Parts: sequence; C-alpha cells; structure tokens
Amino acid sequence: SEKAKPSNINYSNIRILQKNIVYVIGLSSSLADKEILFQPNFFGQYGNILKIVVNKNGYNQNFQGETTYSAYITYSSQEEASLALLAIDNCVIDGHVIRGSFGTTKYCTFFLQGIECSNKECLYLHEWAKDEDCIFKEDINGNKHIFYQQQKIAMQIADIFNPEKKRIILSKKKFLSDLYESEEIGGMPGIETIYNKHIVKDFLKKERKYSYNS
Repeated sequence: SEKAKPSNINYSNIRILQKNIVYVIGLSSSLADKEILFQPNFFGQYGNILKIVVNKNGYNQNFQGETTYSAYITYSSQEEASLALLAIDNCVIDGHVIRGSFGTTKYCTFFLQGIECSNKECLYLHEWAKDEDCIFKEDINGNKHIFYQQQKIAMQIADIFNPEKKRIILSKKKFLSDLYESEEIGGMPGIETIYNKHIVKDFLKKERKYSYNS
C-alpha cells in the first residue's frame, strides 16, 4: 500500500489545486447565469466546458459595497482552464473587476482517517496529491499574491510561449470575429489578449533574454 503522509500536518486544513477548474469572482448579477457563461463569447471560447456552478450567495467584492457573485467553470483539460484564467483575470466586465484562480478541493475526511468512503458521489480526494498542488487554507485567504502566482502556473501549463501554441491561440481571434461579425456582442476578453497582459509580457522578455544569452 502507499506510504502514509507525515502525521505532523493537519491535512484537513489543506486545499488542493484543481487545475482544470477556474474559480471566478466579481460577476455582476446579470452574468451570474450558467447559460450565459457557457456561451462562446464568454467562457465557452477557451475550451470544452464540462460543468458550471454559479454561487448565488452574493458578497461585497468592491469598496462600493456592490454585490457580486462567483462561479466554478470546469474544463476538459488543464490547458483550457489555464487559458481561461489568463484571459479573464483582472478584466472589467459590466462595471466589475473579474478575478480568476484555479479551483480547489480538499481531502475526504474518511480517506484521512484510513476508512473507505461509502459515498459514491463524494467530490473530495481519496488519494494523495502532489505537494506542489497543496496549499494551506490560511495561505489562500491571506496571500495577496495568489492570483499572480496562479497565473504563472497557468502560463506553464498552457505553454503559451511555444511558437506553435501561440500561433493556434492567435488564430482563434479570427474565428470569433467571423462568428459575431454581424452582431455587437460583449463577453470575456478574447483568448489572444493574454499576450497583452503585463505578467505575460514580463515573462516573454525574460524568455527572450534567456534565449539570447544561452
């Protein structure tokens, strides 16, 4: 059997990154609808969506005390979720700042106790995750750089500096513009806009500098 994890860590207080899920906050009431979020000018443009869960429990996301909503977007791959995260984070939609991060889950209580879980629909983990995907709950809540750090992870997963990957990403702009050429349709930023983001530009400069010096 698999070797048990060290007992000096409270594993019930750990959250595990789910890199095929994007957790979105800052949605206005008009966008807090999974039918809208599924559309190809919203989250549908980034990949194949398996499931969307909208959290209708509003909370105050900005200083004006405006009520906003959150949603979990589950994609069929980590790459699709990563592209979505890079595109939408820190954009402004319907007057609200949208932030995105990877979704998280936790270990099943029964699994941590060494007991077989009898719930066939249990959504929690029943096997040990990679250490790199584990974050303490308090670190998530208190880390102001969490969005920045997760964008760096997303860039690696999506391999956006790979010339062929970049060509494919940029080619999707024409497809979407052709699809909506006769209509004024809003939505989330196009997938190609990730190359305009400061974090991506900064990393691209570092990549170029490294290639020149190597």
